[in-house]
Amino acid sequence: MHNLHRRRNPVEGRAHPVSPRRRASARRTFARSTIARLVIAASFLAGLILGWPAVKNLIHAITISVRQKPQPVGPYAVVRRAIEIGEAVVEQGKPVAITVEIWQPAGLRRSPPEGLTCCVIASDRQRRLPPTNADAAFPLLIYIPGWGGHRDDNIHLAEQLASFGYIVAAIDDVGRDPEATRRYGDFDLSSRATMARSFEAADRRLGVMLARVSKVIGHLADPQRATDGQHGFRIDPERIGVLGFSFGGSIAAEASLVEPRLKAVANMDGWHFGNAASRGVARPYLVFNSDTQDLVRDLASGSAPKLLAAEITIRDRALQRRLVATAPTTALLFERTTHGDFTDGLFSPSLVAYVREWRRDGEARLRLHTSIASHLLRFFDQHLLGAVSEAEREAELRGLWPVIPVAEAPGPRSLLP
Repeated sequence: MHNLHRRRNPVEGRAHPVSPRRRASARRTFARSTIARLVIAASFLAGLILGWPAVKNLIHAITISVRQKPQPVGPYAVVRRAIEIGEAVVEQGKPVAITVEIWQPAGLRRSPPEGLTCCVIASDRQRRLPPTNADAAFPLLIYIPGWGGHRDDNIHLAEQLASFGYIVAAIDDVGRDPEATRRYGDFDLSSRATMARSFEAADRRLGVMLARVSKVIGHLADPQRATDGQHGFRIDPERIGVLGFSFGGSIAAEASLVEPRLKAVANMDGWHFGNAASRGVARPYLVFNSDTQDLVRDLASGSAPKLLAAEITIRDRALQRRLVATAPTTALLFERTTHGDFTDGLFSPSLVAYVREWRRDGEARLRLHTSIASHLLRFFDQHLLGAVSEAEREAELRGLWPVIPVAEAPGPRSLLP
């Protein structure tokens, strides 16, 4: 009791302790009430400036859409599990274990999925279901998060893909370990000098992550472990793909050049580094782009990070155009999207993102998620399963969300290399 403040009870005349927990609770209550007052004041001012309908829509976006989450709509039920590959790789002379988060099909559904779904996933998987017995082998998709990202940053997408018969295995980025960030370097666009060092750091991280991806593929696709029942699933070693978000997409593109077991690669809004930046990609390739940047404005900006990011994006779009012209590549620009929309951040964005995208209600977010999943399913269905979407499916997919080929996207073409 020596560390507790004491207050006098005026009725009984006894001292009662006030614990640190109670003081912390009081501070949180005060902070919440202060924030509430500020929000009310800001809403009032916004109402005077914008009018009540605009404020009403903004409040609706902040309070309602975050509750509307997508549900997996494929024919399979989905189970989630985690496995650890002990001493999987050696980095800097030390063995490193890899934790793998797995979403896998678990038998056909007996009833339609519950929850909110705005539209139908465009996939041929409904007509090409593999057998559901214990010997069934499913295609494998390795998922890689962005720079410093966690393996569960895209749960909704992983569930959707698994519900259509894919085993999805996600790993952490090496940057989740602060020591690894100090060892391999971070990404900084504050100047051209730091940008050069950042590209070197990206190349170092590519090497580390490629080794991890190869180790995970080898472990999961090992037929002996499947026979022994160690995994609880079997993977078709001839049907393995990889997809990644942001720098995870960069790793996926680079993996196509060094990992022969991969049959298809998808990159969700990641720049190209390493050999992929010059040589391109060696497998059927799907790449998504957000339209967050106003490239013309950013090139004229006095902000070094905006200017350098715009220059990198322009070079990257030029590479994508060359790949589309010379290789089995599909490069798409999703209109009215931000970088984080290709993750679960679409359904739990920051307040800044809410304010910026307040016109996009819950149904619009679901529609965008459905469009992203549909494009991925169509791509992997085609290149891992040999399924070709019909014209009606393609029309349905185009109608989900405005998407245009990068080759037709507007931009400062005179500045393209």
